Formats: sequence, C-alpha cells, structure tokens
Amino acid sequence: RIMIYEDMFDELAAVGVVPLLPWETAEDRAAIMMGKEGEEDGEEEGRETQLRAYTNHLFFSLLKNLRCKAEAYGKGEMEGGMGSHSAAGRPHLFLMNNAHYMTLTIRGYPLSSSSPKSLKNASSVDLTSVLSDTFLDMLVAVVNESQKRFIESVWGALAEQISDHKTSMGLEYVKETQALTFESGRLVKAKFAAFNKAMEEIYTHQKGFSVPDRSLRDRLREEAKTTLLPSYTAFYDKFQGTQFSKKHMDQYLRFSPG
Repeated sequence: RIMIYEDMFDELAAVGVVPLLPWETAEDRAAIMMGKEGEEDGEEEGRETQLRAYTNHLFFSLLKNLRCKAEAYGKGEMEGGMGSHSAAGRPHLFLMNNAHYMTLTIRGYPLSSSSPKSLKNASSVDLTSVLSDTFLDMLVAVVNESQKRFIESVWGALAEQISDHKTSMGLEYVKETQALTFESGRLVKAKFAAFNKAMEEIYTHQKGFSVPDRSLRDRLREEAKTTLLPSYTAFYDKFQGTQFSKKHMDQYLRFSPG
C-alpha cells in the first residue's frame, strides 16, 4: 500500500487552474483533483494513479530546473572568462549529463563506467511504472539534443573555423615553387595559430569536465572525431608539405590528425 506520499498531495491544491502539462493525461489530473477521497475510501488504484501523477510532476519540475541552471551556467562561464568554445559547450554538457542520469535512474540502470560508487549505486528501482512514456521520451530527446549542441558548439565551430575551402580562396604561390607568397603564408599561419590556440583552450578547460557514464563518454568522443577530423585532416594534409613560413613551421603543425 502506497501511504508515505499522502501528505504530498496537499501541496497541489491549486493544480486545477494549471493547464495540462506535456506528460499529463486528463486521467492523471482527475486523480489529483480527487485529493484524498480515494484514500479515505480505501481505493488503492486511485492512490497509485495519484502517485504516478505526482511523480511525473516532480520529475518534470526537476527537468525544468536543470534547464534553467544550464542557461545560467552558460552566462556565468562567459562572464567568468572561460574560452568561447568551452563556455559554449558546458551548458549543453551539464544538461546532457543530468538528463542522461535521470533516464538511467528512472529505468533502474547503473552507470556503465568507472563512475563514483555513489552514482553507480544510486538506484536499483525501476520507476517506469509510475512515469509516463511521454516524459521518458522527452528526457531521451533532451539528452540527444544536448549532445548535438555540445558537439556543434565546440567541435563543429572549430571545424568550420579551419574549413579548407575558406583558407584556399585567393592563395598565391611563388612562381614554380611550393612556397606561398608572404601574404598567403600569413593567412595559413593565422589559421593554424587560431586552431592551436582553440585546442589549447579546449584542453585546458575541458580536462576538468566530467561525463560519468562511459557509454555516453565514448559516444561524445566518436562524435567529436567525426565532426572535426575530416576538415582538419584535409587542411593539415594540404599545407604540411607547403612552405607557408620561412622558419618554425613545426610550431604551427603541432597537432597531427593521425
């Protein structure tokens, strides 16, 4: 018998004036509006329906709070001086991690990794019976969208920055040589320098980022490679055999894509 949540329904007295939320059905709302009448009559099914409605309300509110915190995260990082790539990606990583953890917790799955013990053992109870499929689908969509935005804001932006078609336009070579003219060499050096600086910034800040679930971490790693390497490899291969600087070319060719 589900009795420990009975006092929680007293807090939802005003719920009747709120429009149906995305996860709610008319039956869920009706169950809440019944208040404690079902309990007093000993209606077990009514109490379970109320618990389902309240649990959905609780988790939906948690997700809403996480979204708000993610937005504040982004503003705070930019104002705090974090580099543009890491600052742009961190809010999405925060929301992705937490939404993914909520999904695993609801389904009673452990985190698949060398995660902290407190996280791995956080839940062994399957909550899918009291949470709507609509809410679970919403959580999965949040994870996927946050992952996509993280990759695009960090690695997609960097890939676009190093895109070869932008660099190659208007380049001039010294006649009958593989050496670029002074001005064209400066353009290529500027591209490599900007890429190297961005990579240093990303490493400096993101080495402190945490993705506790190994499967999610592996997925991010592969998506990052798929997004960045084609553009950077094409750029690197094109200019590593070209003399774009009279000296210290190795300082620009610091990051090999191989």
